[in-house]
Amino acid sequence: MKSLHSGTLTLDSSLFNRSVANKSPSSRRSQQTPKLPAQLPWDMARGDWNRLRSIALPESAVVALLAFAVFRTVSPVTALAIGSSRLPQWDMAKYGVSGLRMARAIEDLDPLALLIHVNGLDVWPPVFPLLEVPVFLCAGPGYSSARGLVAALFAASIVVALWIGLQSRHQFGLAVGALTASLVASSPMTQIFATVVMLESPGTLLLLLAVGLYLRSLDTGDVRSFAFACIASTTLFFCKYNYGMVWILPMTANEILRAQEPSGHQVSASLKRLGMALRRPWPLILIVGLAIAAAIEITGPWRFLVGGKTVSASSAGTLLYALYALTLIGWSLQPRRSFQSARQLLLRLNHRARSMLALIALPIALWMVVPAHTINLVDFLVNRSTGRPLLSLESLLFYPRAFIGEYSPSPAVGVIVLLLALSSLRRLRGTDEAGRVLALATLFSTMTAIAHPYKQPRFFFLAATLLWFAGSREAVKFLSRITDRSRERTQRWIVATLVGAFLLTAAIPGTDVDRLLRGHRRHTVDSTTAEVLTAITDEAARVRSSILLGTWNHLSPWLVEWSCLQRGPSMNPDQVPRGPTGRPQRANIISWIAADQPEIVMILSGAPGSQPRPGFEDETVWVTPVRRQLAQDPRFALVLREDFPTARYRLEVFESTRTDEEPVPR
Repeated sequence: MKSLHSGTLTLDSSLFNRSVANKSPSSRRSQQTPKLPAQLPWDMARGDWNRLRSIALPESAVVALLAFAVFRTVSPVTALAIGSSRLPQWDMAKYGVSGLRMARAIEDLDPLALLIHVNGLDVWPPVFPLLEVPVFLCAGPGYSSARGLVAALFAASIVVALWIGLQSRHQFGLAVGALTASLVASSPMTQIFATVVMLESPGTLLLLLAVGLYLRSLDTGDVRSFAFACIASTTLFFCKYNYGMVWILPMTANEILRAQEPSGHQVSASLKRLGMALRRPWPLILIVGLAIAAAIEITGPWRFLVGGKTVSASSAGTLLYALYALTLIGWSLQPRRSFQSARQLLLRLNHRARSMLALIALPIALWMVVPAHTINLVDFLVNRSTGRPLLSLESLLFYPRAFIGEYSPSPAVGVIVLLLALSSLRRLRGTDEAGRVLALATLFSTMTAIAHPYKQPRFFFLAATLLWFAGSREAVKFLSRITDRSRERTQRWIVATLVGAFLLTAAIPGTDVDRLLRGHRRHTVDSTTAEVLTAITDEAARVRSSILLGTWNHLSPWLVEWSCLQRGPSMNPDQVPRGPTGRPQRANIISWIAADQPEIVMILSGAPGSQPRPGFEDETVWVTPVRRQLAQDPRFALVLREDFPTARYRLEVFESTRTDEEPVPR
């Protein structure tokens, strides 16, 4: 048996497992996590490269088949992502505009504007827009630049999926990585979302990276590997809040489980400390506040009378931030005592716990100091409901059906992977730490997705990624068990042949281009809308200030801003048309327009004689009475009415008749 050091690959782990099977938990843990010298990233990469270089013929054949399958998959996906003329919808345009604003701030050498843009990202955190910045600076501000970045992250996630299999001592780790990579590459959902500007592809990449680094830290005991795992986990959180929580919470639970084997004495001591803490007023206030916040989310807004006035508590995020702010204030009022308490806590913790506090908890805590970040985090996690009863069969089977029918290259593959992943849950009580944390993460991500009232197939992305990895591990473990009596060389050939057969049947057939195109069209806007955008941008560019009414999911204010910013320095960001938020009332809109004093007001409506776009009238029903009132308002005059029959839009422009000498209308 070769040793795992300096990047060499262990060829047989069965002897290792049998040698420690009868040892105590503490001694077993010490052998499973040998203390190796701390490694830098390039040392880790060099070691992984040496592993790949040292593989034998069976594994080489598997890697060659995987490379061919990846080429057949990535090529059409990348071509569509870069070459598509279609436009982004609401969320996608928001992601692109966020990155473009930061790129513009860097071009202008304005660090304050950059910080303002980063801080303003409270619903969707800033990691992905920051990744867009160098792409926009190098490749230009077009839609294809952002889509090309997403396609590149998709390709990188396949490579990392192969790499993740090497991060354990398992004899067939490369086979695990190859199966996982093939499932990521051949999934219709991953292919579709690699062609649109969404967070699913970057989230998948960051999750695989975080899991792989964490498994490396479990296997080697390397301090820096665990630190990098913490950094990757935090980056995942700041890519999308729920993505980070899906992984950070199971990782934290596993660290608690491996830190100590709870005995009766330890449990009673912990309960005693909890009882002493509850005798103080502030922990009780926190518990009551958390209970009220949970009740608000379950029952809806609370309304009650205070001094004859109705007070409404509609957001749990506001209450949670108030508790958080009061906690920070309490600590700041007693700085010496707070410092001593923190110091004592750090001294009691091991290096892994200190790394999690410094690299995960602290950045998140600092980010949540801003009220909007905490409030929008809670609102984002709660989101809304699609109307399905939680305990109904339709709700419980929604994501299993989506995994089998939409995430898997075929229904048969989906069923097999799902059953294998479910079988991995038995490792929750085993001594296999890697299997335990993976089972924890798989179970947590799946159950939270099923329990959430708002359901869409894309919300299962990270759970599907964990299912693929867990299923691949179980498949290879099963193959290694049934071939355990064979000679080592024969065993390796059998496993490699079976993995290669899967690649030939599931991954190498390549991308279903028709299905890819249908999915891409479903999540994007047709290119005919571009002419409407050009007209809006031209009108906004000729004045100092403008307002645009009638935006919706397929022609969002973010899409309009992206179109404006693509003009470069010739158009000032202040010239981007403004619009109301939410679904405002007519009276409020008229008052807002009068107070804002725009030079022009642009209104979008459906083109006469054409079939309205599905959903457009429902989202913009409030615009019609506003247009009628503007037409009768002497302060505005209709100067342009242009129809776009192909795009099915009408653009009307009302120009202010007020001169600079006239008083501000009230």
